[in-house]
Amino acid sequence: MTIEKIGLCKLLKILGAKDADRLRIIRSDLREERAKKLLLQESGGDFYGPFWADAKAHVAGRSNLRITTIQRIADWDQRKTLYPTLCDGFLKWLELARRETNQPLVPTAKDFHTRFEIPDLHLLLKIDNVMGLQGEDNHARLVYPFFCKEHRLTEKWARVGLRLMSKGFTEFDLDELEILDVIAGASFSGRTIRLNGDEEEIFRSNYQRLHAEWAALRPTYGLD
Repeated sequence: MTIEKIGLCKLLKILGAKDADRLRIIRSDLREERAKKLLLQESGGDFYGPFWADAKAHVAGRSNLRITTIQRIADWDQRKTLYPTLCDGFLKWLELARRETNQPLVPTAKDFHTRFEIPDLHLLLKIDNVMGLQGEDNHARLVYPFFCKEHRLTEKWARVGLRLMSKGFTEFDLDELEILDVIAGASFSGRTIRLNGDEEEIFRSNYQRLHAEWAALRPTYGLD
C-alpha cells in the first residue's frame, strides 16, 4: 500500500484509528513496501475478498453464506477467528435491510468501481467492490464494505466516507450510497445520516497529517 494510492476502506481505517494505532499501521505498510521493493515478499492476497464475494452470492441466492464461510475456513485456518464474525455481522445487516424496505433486495448485474485523483493531495482514491442492489421501486443502493477488526466505523468517518463516495459516483444521489461496517452489522447512508458540510475539511486536514507522518517515516525504511 502507499498512502498516495489507497482504497477507501483502508483510508477510513487509518484515519479513524488512535494515534498509536495509526503509526503502527503506517510502519507495518512501510515494512511491507520495503520488502516488496527488495523482492523479499510477494504481494499478499486479499483476506476479505473471498468473504465479500460469498456475501454477494448469498444476497443473489446463489449460495448460503454460513455454509460458504465454513468452507472458506476449511481452506485456510487463519480465517477461523474473523470469518464467523463477519458472517454474523453481514447477515444481521441483511435482515435489517430487508425489514427496512419490506422488499426483496436484488443485486444489480454488475459491481461498481471508481477511482479518482485529488491532485493537490497527491492522492488516487480507489473505491472497489461496491455491491449494487435494486429494490422493487428501482431505487439503487450502492453498498461499500468497511472491514476493520480493531475499531468500529464512527458516524464522523462514515460521513467523510460518504462524501468521498459521492465524489466518485456522481451519477448517484447521496441517499443511494451506503457504507457497511461488516463486523458490526451496521451501515451508514445518506438515508440515515446527514452530512454536516465539514466533511471535506475533516478529510483534508487529517489526510495531510497522515501524509506528513508517512513521508517523514519513509527514509527510516530506506524508501524515497
